[in-house]
Amino acid sequence: MLEENVHCEVELIGETVREVECAGEFPDVPLAVITGGKPPPQWLMSPAAAGARRAHQQALARLSSQGRQVIAQSSGHFPQLSEPSLVLAELERLLEFRTDRARASSPEPGFGRWP
Repeated sequence: MLEENVHCEVELIGETVREVECAGEFPDVPLAVITGGKPPPQWLMSPAAAGARRAHQQALARLSSQGRQVIAQSSGHFPQLSEPSLVLAELERLLEFRTDRARASSPEPGFGRWP
């Protein structure tokens, strides 16, 4: 399964780049970039490439004034597999923020709207 996914990612790089180029400015929304804290093996990725990847993920988190980077200390490339509780906690934090914001802008109690 992993090998199949890697091939799909590689095959679709051009399409992904085109989609990103057409997307326009990133909105100022709550954002979490979850980064694996374990460096990849050097045979897989050079230290320079790993540093560039970390810098790119920091830049992603700065796309929104509400963004933050979360380091999954016990994870490599797949924190959703190695630290699912951390990923779920971050998703819950984002949902709570959204729910609190909807309540604050609701015209009547119990009737939230998505701003």
